[in-house]
Amino acid sequence: MIANRHLMGMLAFGALQQGIVAGSIVLLGLSAMRLAEGAVSEALGLFVAYLVALVLPYGPGVAAQYCWRLWAASSVRDFHDVGADRLPDRAIVFADRERAEAVSTIFSNSAPNAIGHGADYGYDLSQCGFATVFGIIAVAAIVDPMLAIAFAVSILLCAVYMRLFYAIAADAAHAAEARRVDTVSLARRIWPNVVLANPLSRTTWKARLAQAHAAHLAAVARESRIRFLSAAALAIAAMSPVVIAAGFLAYAHADDASYLAALLVTMPRVFFILSLLGHMMALVFEWSQVAGRFEVVRSLLIPASPRARIDLSRIEVRVDGERERIETVERLVEFCLAGPRRITIRGGNGAGKTTLLLSLKERLGTSAVYVPPDCAIDLPSQSAGGSSGERKRAEIEAVLADHDPCIVLLDEWDANLDAENREMTCAALAAAIVRGFTVVEITHR
Repeated sequence: MIANRHLMGMLAFGALQQGIVAGSIVLLGLSAMRLAEGAVSEALGLFVAYLVALVLPYGPGVAAQYCWRLWAASSVRDFHDVGADRLPDRAIVFADRERAEAVSTIFSNSAPNAIGHGADYGYDLSQCGFATVFGIIAVAAIVDPMLAIAFAVSILLCAVYMRLFYAIAADAAHAAEARRVDTVSLARRIWPNVVLANPLSRTTWKARLAQAHAAHLAAVARESRIRFLSAAALAIAAMSPVVIAAGFLAYAHADDASYLAALLVTMPRVFFILSLLGHMMALVFEWSQVAGRFEVVRSLLIPASPRARIDLSRIEVRVDGERERIETVERLVEFCLAGPRRITIRGGNGAGKTTLLLSLKERLGTSAVYVPPDCAIDLPSQSAGGSSGERKRAEIEAVLADHDPCIVLLDEWDANLDAENREMTCAALAAAIVRGFTVVEITHR
């Protein structure tokens, strides 16, 4: 609602601003006509009114910009608020690093950039649209309706061009944005590949980043060529009918000094409106670029399919120290729901231990809390700083402190803990089980 209110304010103030500008065109044209007719005092009065009208648009213009900036910022806020709740991915795909990287890049970078670009586009298009429409009406009213017909022909020619070539531009824009996202995703891997100073990983990462940049540059070059040619074609389509009409009107009214005065004094404004018309049509055509960015954002709404598999024959499950035969995930869910206890999962690499834990999370829903191997979740009482082992212990303690008794799923929580931190965490887990928690853990120790 806030974003819509700011949008409506931007449009209202923008229309008011350009309406005042159009009124100034009428005043200037009338002043020229009266001067040509010899009514000097009346012409001066209209000219003073024209000067006043030149100052008035700045107030609505500043208000329109204010609303535009708030619209852009509040739209990003609303997207983050709504988008986080509508992400279709399930817990089972949490360990899919490629999907995680893509979602993180789009949610944190691509989507806010696309929304900001869309807000800028909306502001520019609305300003050009209002200026063009109100300007055409003013010129047609003061000079000749034939100019409005010529403007309509210009718009029709531009519309035909866009109808024929829009799909090509949209495809190029989407490809360029997709390549940009790929490049950003690779660039975000700079930390481990450069800071650790491992020569092979650094060289491999830089080579892949160079390939991504090359693909991005090629896509941008193709999109830019299409946009350049389109802008030139739209400019010609916008200018030609009005230039022909203006020349014809000047020739047809060569003996009418008052008419020629109004035509000549408004001609600079007419060609300014024509440039705005060309720019507006280029903006309409440029929608393909904005749509291409939003098309990439749409991939957030397409759920990823789980890739990993679970081999229960290679996984050992112990419930309160006793080994249990588990043939299905549903059987393990029953043990989780049976009451406070400690369930330990062990198995070789590739057996699907993490996938099994994520499958439990998916089935148990909000009654379970999954804690990944790295410190990746935010909690109210979680403290920052310390070694990786100290941060992991603090994270687990925060999970136990911030939740009522539930099922806690710990994925290789002790991988980086020394003996002291592991002993302290084990004590905290034992106390949590007494309080009513069920602890399901993957551990190699």
